[in-house]
Amino acid sequence: MVDVCVRLGRRIRLLRTQRDISQEMLSSRIGMTRANLSRIENGKAEPGLRVLRDLARAFGITLAEFLEGID
Repeated sequence: MVDVCVRLGRRIRLLRTQRDISQEMLSSRIGMTRANLSRIENGKAEPGLRVLRDLARAFGITLAEFLEGID
């Protein structure tokens, strides 16, 4: 079974690449360093609720849509 942080990271990367957004651009939009975003995408860091909300907003979707399929 794949860890929830890894699944979340894969979801972020998928949404980011589908929208042709670089890590640099996305991290800037949500007020985070690119290195921290990379750690989240790689499942090595667990983002808090505010970061998840900011990511969803940056992708133009609801938090529920953003977390769909993560569990």
